[in-house]
Amino acid sequence: MYLVYFEEILNEYWETVDYSEYCREEPRFTWERYLKIECFEREGEALNRAAELIHLVDGDYNIQFIGVFRGNKMVYGSEYVHRVANELYHEVTA
Repeated sequence: MYLVYFEEILNEYWETVDYSEYCREEPRFTWERYLKIECFEREGEALNRAAELIHLVDGDYNIQFIGVFRGNKMVYGSEYVHRVANELYHEVTA
């Protein structure tokens, strides 16, 4: 079992805003940190998900990648996953 640990920073929620003529739902954001863990049976699946998360960091998502673990041992850190993600990206776009 491989675990992908990552930390999301921005929390989005919807709130009803009451304007004088109408009400509507609008997105609101709070800066919160919380840890997420995703489980995978295979090492390759975990590494692929970690690579996807690395690409989300460059987008609109505020994710800080932490690592891929097997049990309590880190198998891959951010630096390695960045390299793999870049290699995969260049293979796909080449």
